[in-house]
Amino acid sequence: MTPLELIASAWCKARELQKYADPAKYPPDQSLVVHLGEHKVVWSGHPELEIRFNEVPLRTLRFTLELVAKFKSAALTLRGGAIRAIAPGSCSVQVVLKYGEVKLKEEETPEVRFPGRLDLGKGLPIG
Repeated sequence: MTPLELIASAWCKARELQKYADPAKYPPDQSLVVHLGEHKVVWSGHPELEIRFNEVPLRTLRFTLELVAKFKSAALTLRGGAIRAIAPGSCSVQVVLKYGEVKLKEEETPEVRFPGRLDLGKGLPIG
């Protein structure tokens, strides 16, 4: 899954989009464009580093990696209760690496404007 598809799958769970999954209100054969405005999508994972000496495991260090994607004015094309495409907007990503509560590294990308449109084919189901 590409980073944009990962982010789109997070949007599928957004409370604000749930109403668009109702086929009685939004017929499955009609497309609708929804503008998101400014928002954040947060992802967190826990990579582990195993320290060994002569093949003997000594300790495993568990880190926290947090990604915060900050979006402005992305447009989603919705149809049939699914996100079918993502249109241009802008985005920056903040990355934080922590060990326990201690921040080891924090970086943020410059804001990038997305060209074109990402077609998601049959789409990612909302809900």
